This record gives sequence, structure tokens and C-alpha cells, in this order.
Amino acid sequence: MKIVIINGSARKGNTLTAINAFIKGASEKNEIEIIEPDKLNIAPCKGCGVCQCSKGCVDKDDTNPTIDKIAAADMILFATPVYWWGMSAQLKLIIDK
Repeated sequence: MKIVIINGSARKGNTLTAINAFIKGASEKNEIEIIEPDKLNIAPCKGCGVCQCSKGCVDKDDTNPTIDKIAAADMILFATPVYWWGMSAQLKLIIDK
């Protein structure tokens, strides 16, 4: 099974600890890839709607390769710290795109 983990934290804290615990239990029989939005060049969504009519985003950044990795996954794990009862901005950026 191909598992993609989206790490919504820019810090090496509890979110990374939880991710590492998951990887320890799941890595034996699965292919795991971690996406770290804070290390990618992804612009915020412009709301242009082009992605709804064609394949992919018009932005020339890391959006399309990232979306392709997510779309190819059998399982997606969203890992995020909770700020003000919501997800981190890094994770929301990926979801919005």
C-alpha cells in the first residue's frame, strides 16, 4: 500500500513524534512518503477555477507534483498541530490547492 503523510507542522515537535510512531508500525509492508508543505514552494489558491476544467493548477510551483503524489496514494494521513481548534496553515494550504 502506498501511504502519503502530509506533515502540517514546521517544527520538530509532537506532530513529528506521532508521524514517526505511525511510520514505525506501518513501514514494514507499505511504501511511505512524507510531504512537508513548509519545505515546498506552493502559492495560495487564487480561486481562478482553471483546475476544475483542466488537469492541474496553473501556478508554476510545487502544487501539481504534490497533488499527483496525493492522488496516487492508497492512504493519506493528515498530521497537524491544533491551533485555535483548527489545522495549521501549512496543511490548509495543501488542502485548499
